[in-house]
Amino acid sequence: MEIGKNGPVLFWIEDRPLTVTPQESILKQAEIPFHMYGTPSELTSVLNDLLTGMDVNKLRIGFIIDIMLFGVSDLRSLDIWDAPTGNGVHAGYVFVDRFLRTKNSRFINKPVCFLTERTLDDDLMQDINKLQTRSGGNIEIIQKYKDAELPRFQKFLKNI
Repeated sequence: MEIGKNGPVLFWIEDRPLTVTPQESILKQAEIPFHMYGTPSELTSVLNDLLTGMDVNKLRIGFIIDIMLFGVSDLRSLDIWDAPTGNGVHAGYVFVDRFLRTKNSRFINKPVCFLTERTLDDDLMQDINKLQTRSGGNIEIIQKYKDAELPRFQKFLKNI
């Protein structure tokens, strides 16, 4: 399988696919392949299988991550300890913080788009800005159910 060599490919964590129908439609219309998983563990397992031995820096891949992943109470299944998720309310953010944006991550420079139903309050935006500051990859945060946010999603896709 050619991952991210001829065009962008997205890896997506979303526990409730019915909440992202507009974003999914945009990807299908743009003919951008994506792989959707319900948990961080599922995604990391696939990444390990697909990308073993590959130079990730040469691949056009990006991530779409739902911030709230109900049922993901911690990241122990990824050998990440002391990563409280607030009973899933912050699970996607914590996954990006502790897996995709760690200093030694193969994915530190890959773009991430957070999708959320949450209000974009000051605390959340400060957390997102901290992630952006310590990594090379673009980070966007887009609210679900807001049609006005869809052009920002399309712009994110163009920049992968």
